[in-house]
Amino acid sequence: MGTEGLGPQPFQGRIVLLVNQHTASAAETIAGFAKENKLATIVGTKTPRQVLGGTGFKMGYGFVLRIPVATFHT
Repeated sequence: MGTEGLGPQPFQGRIVLLVNQHTASAAETIAGFAKENKLATIVGTKTPRQVLGGTGFKMGYGFVLRIPVATFHT
């Protein structure tokens, strides 16, 4: 962020992240990182805890089998 005559200045405000039951995947990772490192206040309801990396296999008839291969714990 630039200001007149002062050049770039670091952000000095507060950050609040809003989460709910639809906050999943990478959004949960970001919220967890921000909370653990005291970068933001987290406000809302519990997230679904679905931070899983996985891979999908086509099974035929339009079905896909998704198998988790990694997870993230905070």
